[in-house]
Amino acid sequence: MSSCSVKSCRNNRRFPKPGKDISFHVFPKSPRIQLQRDWLKALGISSKNWMWTKNKVVCSEHFRQEDFMRFGAHRYLKLDAAPTLKLDDPDNEFSTIPPYSLTNNDPLEDPLADLHSIKSEDISEDTHPPESSS
Repeated sequence: MSSCSVKSCRNNRRFPKPGKDISFHVFPKSPRIQLQRDWLKALGISSKNWMWTKNKVVCSEHFRQEDFMRFGAHRYLKLDAAPTLKLDDPDNEFSTIPPYSLTNNDPLEDPLADLHSIKSEDISEDTHPPESSS
């Protein structure tokens, strides 16, 4: 399979997107079996009937910048890296974490910060749009 193993991803080794620097990374294999399980879990793939092949890959769009090392013009995935970005499965504990948290108190990072401070007694009747009379 030349396509990225992330279900919602359409990146393909044979048909690269013009202007994008996308690399493809083979699943880890033994002796790094725990890391392989982490990759499978991150992608929501059952390990029960899954078999490693050199064609099962994940594209670079699912790894953080800090998961890579550069040597000259080449980019390599660090040995302990696992896919964490753009996994599109809300039930997946490895899914992409939003850039802010609703429990975060930093107004620069939380776009809903103003809404957190509103109390029900601060809302008056005239803040609601008038009901249409039809």
